Amino acid sequence: MGRKKIIIRKIQDERSRHATFAKRKNGLIKKAMELSVLCGCEIALVMFNSQGKLMQYSSGDIDQTLSKFIDEKPQEAYTNDHLSQFANKDDKDSKVAEEALQIANSAFAYAHSMQTPLSLNASPHALQMMPLQHHAGISPSLHMGGPQSVGMLLDPRGGSS
Repeated sequence: MGRKKIIIRKIQDERSRHATFAKRKNGLIKKAMELSVLCGCEIALVMFNSQGKLMQYSSGDIDQTLSKFIDEKPQEAYTNDHLSQFANKDDKDSKVAEEALQIANSAFAYAHSMQTPLSLNASPHALQMMPLQHHAGISPSLHMGGPQSVGMLLDPRGGSS
C-alpha cells in the first residue's frame, strides 16, 4: 500500500504543522547532504521555523558560501510560485482532471439553464460549447481522453446514454 497523496497547502492544525516541519526539515537536510557528497557541490541551507528560530546546514564554511551568494548573480532562482513547475506527472494529471470536472459542472449548469443538450470539447487551451440537435434520453457522461482533452455529452433532461 502506497503513501496517501496530500494537497500542498498550509497545515491549519499547529501540532501537525510542527510535526510536519520537523520531519520534512530532517529530510531536506539529508537530501542536501547527499547532493553535496554525490555531486561535490557547495550547499548552504538557511531556515526559520514558525517561531523565527534559525536553523542552518552547510556543506562547508557557511560564511564563505553566503559571501558568494551575496556577490554573485544566480543562474536559477525559485520561489513558492514555481511549485507547479516541480509537480510530477500524477499531480499534473490530477489538476487537469479537477479542471475538467469544473468545466463539466459549468457546462451542465449552462445546459440546464438553456434546456438544450450540449457537446463540450475542452482542452487546457480552448473551450467550445455547441448546441446539439435534440437527442431524447441522453444523460450527462464524461469521457477523459487523456490529460489534454475532455469529451462530454450533456442533456439536462436526463435519461440513459
